[in-house]
Amino acid sequence: MATNRSSAFAAVKPLSRRAMLLGLAMLAAPACDVTGLARGATVERQPTDFFLFFDRSISIGDKSNQRWIEQDVPALLAELAPGDWMAGYGVHGETATAEPFMKVDLGAPTASSMTEQLRSQAQKRQAISDAVAKLKSFLSGPKAKQTDLYGAFTRVGGPRTGRRKVIVFFSDMLESVPGEVDFEKVPLTPERNRILVTELLRRHGWTKEMFSGVEFRCYLESAEDAERGPGKTASRNTARPNGHEALHAFWRLLIEGSLGGHLNHFENAPYRKPEAPAGAGKSS
Repeated sequence: MATNRSSAFAAVKPLSRRAMLLGLAMLAAPACDVTGLARGATVERQPTDFFLFFDRSISIGDKSNQRWIEQDVPALLAELAPGDWMAGYGVHGETATAEPFMKVDLGAPTASSMTEQLRSQAQKRQAISDAVAKLKSFLSGPKAKQTDLYGAFTRVGGPRTGRRKVIVFFSDMLESVPGEVDFEKVPLTPERNRILVTELLRRHGWTKEMFSGVEFRCYLESAEDAERGPGKTASRNTARPNGHEALHAFWRLLIEGSLGGHLNHFENAPYRKPEAPAGAGKSS
């Protein structure tokens, strides 16, 4: 049966100005958990400090850099919200004293007019564009001969009250610096890991739970670079003593078992946010 189009559209009431603005504000504001709101519970998002560490050793090839620039870093930048801060550092022989090669500071969150929210979004897009440009320039620079991953722990320090902290490594996670056990040469075993972690805490002055509540992510080198990256001959690859499982076990023992952090990602694949436990966010 034919329908009178004018009468059909007339039956649909236009949204009020207030409803339209509320809908736009909900789309633009990342400060709460919408699923929690649907259940009647609000989950506030803490302002977050992101510390990004990029491995500049010769074992990291173009495939890894390309994936990090095109996939992993943009996904991280998309997580940024008003009040967040991000800095990028190089991993080399002096990581502990490295100065950031890029910074993104989005400033304090505002709950003001739509005009100011749109201006804030434009500033975020510009900050992200500038950060990506600096990252590309940095990763095209000279390679490092050493990989001091432990220096990142000293460089960052513990959590800040009222702020969430996320520490992200873009690396093959092979510690290789004079004075430390060389992961490119020495096999990691459960017993060796326990001895090594105990010694690391003593020698570096790290304390148990110093990273309590801090999230760690490790974006490993690409599969192609792991097999045939620069500086990795066929014989060297064959003799490589520590694979993914061995490295994961060591870093989990250090970060989660000794320093109180959470190792939420240790893969050469895109990060997937951990699912919330069943019943999380429900109001009592």
